Amino acid sequence: MSLALASPTSFRRSGATPEGLTFHYAELPESDIAVRNGYLLTTPLRTILDMAKSLLWIVERGLITRRQAKGASIPEAVRLQLEALLGWKKR
Repeated sequence: MSLALASPTSFRRSGATPEGLTFHYAELPESDIAVRNGYLLTTPLRTILDMAKSLLWIVERGLITRRQAKGASIPEAVRLQLEALLGWKKR
């Protein structure tokens, strides 16, 4: 699991980025930013919305199929939510 940090587009890091840490550069509204232990992080909702956008991009390109999602080792409730998010109707 990695941690994603929200960083202003003007932010520059001089050292190596620690393993498991990803910087995302964007100008975000304050409502999408949380401060934890001196770091700026995206709020859980913003993170989920960004992940959903990435997921849709992956699915549109056929990198994840409905068959793969059905066969994944995830709780049934999560699989159903994934299918609903992607617009896959239960058959």
